[in-house]
Amino acid sequence: MSNNDLNEFFGDQFLSELFDQRWEVIDAQTYFYSYNYFRILSQVVGHYGDVDDHMRRQARRLKIDLPPNDPRILAGRWIAELDRYGVSRICALAGLPGDEHSIMEASRAFPNRIIGLININPHLVVAEELLEDAVSKGTIKGICLHPCRHRFHASDELVYPIYRLAKRHHLVVYIDYGHPKCPVATRWGAQSECAEQFNSPKQLHFAASDYSSVPFVVARYLEAHTRELLRLGLLCPNVHVTTTTDDPWDESTDSVETIASLLDDFLTAFGERRILFGSGSGLFPSGWKSRRFVSLLSAMKQLRLTDERIGLVLGGNIKRLLRLDDSRLTYLITL
Repeated sequence: MSNNDLNEFFGDQFLSELFDQRWEVIDAQTYFYSYNYFRILSQVVGHYGDVDDHMRRQARRLKIDLPPNDPRILAGRWIAELDRYGVSRICALAGLPGDEHSIMEASRAFPNRIIGLININPHLVVAEELLEDAVSKGTIKGICLHPCRHRFHASDELVYPIYRLAKRHHLVVYIDYGHPKCPVATRWGAQSECAEQFNSPKQLHFAASDYSSVPFVVARYLEAHTRELLRLGLLCPNVHVTTTTDDPWDESTDSVETIASLLDDFLTAFGERRILFGSGSGLFPSGWKSRRFVSLLSAMKQLRLTDERIGLVLGGNIKRLLRLDDSRLTYLITL
């Protein structure tokens, strides 16, 4: 969205007031859809022939850019995108278990800009070993779990060894309670056998209580479970929530009124110190979702949040959780 588009959409007065302020923007939830990620997806759908050709055809069909083979080059493209919008850093989640290498290479190439989080399936015998290895390389700040996709209860003892490692290494634990079928994978043709009985945020309660020093982040959730999520926020002070929407293709959730209403509920249940801005960006050519960012800012303005509270949501909270250094990249927010 260009400056002209924004001026037309919001009006000159709104923008001049809004962008007078300086905030460090750290996007707490983006997805690093690497070349290897799409190779894994292609094998999931049963394509074992010319995988590269299959990927090119699928990318054309979905009208997305196929990532470069080298994750460091893809990371460089993201850095250019962040510079374009004045975003300080992003938390980049690996799309699938098995793609740890891509996210580690990206965060190693740009350690001050890309914060790596790997995807863990606790059913894997080597899950703890993979996590320990990633942490030992010094490039991972957190993990992401998908209870519905991998069929486990978030407070099951199966997952407790992962939480113990998170506590030991000061990792943030993202729990994805979003749509059972990943929109990107589904459009690629992958049919995920998800178990929706594991997709309720209230199932995190016992684990969050048992590991009260571990910061948990509910990365996505279904609208039907909103009340459960709000109750969880009231009961567990170490549970946080992102503003990330469920479907990267769906822009209907960008409504300022919708975001303002939801944000008001979040502020009541979580407070401004446990809400994290997440755009859900991950695909090119769409790149970083500036429209969602501006919609959130306008919603916060509509709710008359102070500059300090806005700064916490836009980056201060995730910076505290990840124990990031204070050498900030200060940008005047210009879209």
